[in-house]
Amino acid sequence: MAAERLASGRGRKPADARVRRARVLRREDVSPSFVRLTFGPDEPSAPFPLAPIGADQWFRLFFTADGSALHLPSGGADGWYVRLREMPDDERPTVRNYTARRVGQGDDAWWIEVDFLLHHDSEGQLEGVAAQWAAAVAPGTEVGLLDQGAIFSWPDDGGAALIVTDATGLPGVEAALRELPEYAEVTVVADIPTEGDRRPLTSPAMVKERWAVHAAGNDWSDSMGDLDLEVDYVYAVGSSTLALEVRARALAAGVDSQRIDFCSYWRPPRV
Repeated sequence: MAAERLASGRGRKPADARVRRARVLRREDVSPSFVRLTFGPDEPSAPFPLAPIGADQWFRLFFTADGSALHLPSGGADGWYVRLREMPDDERPTVRNYTARRVGQGDDAWWIEVDFLLHHDSEGQLEGVAAQWAAAVAPGTEVGLLDQGAIFSWPDDGGAALIVTDATGLPGVEAALRELPEYAEVTVVADIPTEGDRRPLTSPAMVKERWAVHAAGNDWSDSMGDLDLEVDYVYAVGSSTLALEVRARALAAGVDSQRIDFCSYWRPPRV
């Protein structure tokens, strides 16, 4: 099981969410460290599984790493984990948390685009059950999705913002940037595993980019450098160390705690 995400408590939750079936529509290698999967309905006219309540919409992804038949916990969001643990060992799916990079809906179809970061060990072997699954999954494979809401909360009176992310948070940051107003002035500090993972950041807002390159899976918060914290809003996403360090710096600089959102996708190994 993936660990519960460390996050600020201001996130917005869907009013009515339940585990829904979907399928992999396509798989695409987009850069050296990312593979993109697009999910779609399991059957015609299946309801869209994510409530439109925020830009960085995140969800639980249920899948079977060994390609066996997918069994899902029934019912709504309340108590889903208890029901999951009650499933027989040979039927219990793997669960990981992901944020949608882009979503779309039509009259009788929908799609959800998700980028998976590919981690490799010192010998070049792919690490992580979700990354291994995403790197090899075939179109048509069944998955389960459980909407969990959104965290990014642009203030109505906001003007300037700082966004700090590592590679794990980059797809969600892309989604958030597309929803910002034109008058916003945003600095994005982004870490990527290789120079080939740099991507355009599209937004109606005025965006200043600062990129750093570090190996995937390595924590870089101690080398993020100076941050301009004369802003109205701060959003930090990535490792737990990064998220908490940026939050601490923002608070020390006098940023209101209600204007700081953060989310941790992973914890660096203890040394």
